[in-house]
Amino acid sequence: MAEDVVQASSPLDDRAQVRIFTLADYVAEEPSGKLYISGAGLEWTGVPARLEGDGTNQLISFYLIIRLAFPKASARERHDVEVRVVNRDGSPAGPDSLLKAELQFDLDHVPEDFSEVSGNLPVQITNYPISAEPNSVIFLNLLVDEVPVSRLPIELVEDA
Repeated sequence: MAEDVVQASSPLDDRAQVRIFTLADYVAEEPSGKLYISGAGLEWTGVPARLEGDGTNQLISFYLIIRLAFPKASARERHDVEVRVVNRDGSPAGPDSLLKAELQFDLDHVPEDFSEVSGNLPVQITNYPISAEPNSVIFLNLLVDEVPVSRLPIELVEDA
């Protein structure tokens, strides 16, 4: 007795998949899409912060690395990516967004049987003003198409 089995779609097929969301000392990207990452943190990362003479604080310099994959069911030609800096209670800890970018895909030139498309965003951040003190924790909230998909805790360490 064979019955047709209706398979429910996975909720993961309906949103971006985070492959990499981390900070590093340096990153290089080849035209092939390969990333060479040096000094990356995996979960909890310390980032040097500096207290300026006028009372403002800054994240000095680091690379933000994001790699996102989009399953066939949710892949579009354009996806908006945003990273917001917030403190523990979720209120902004910096001006606007740390990053606003767009991932673009030419879906007319992918094989018909593709399962996902993916893209990288390696970005150098320098002298980003923050309202948090050194030796505290902030969070980088990753949003894709205005949907929260990941949160990265960052420990601010005082610049020597």
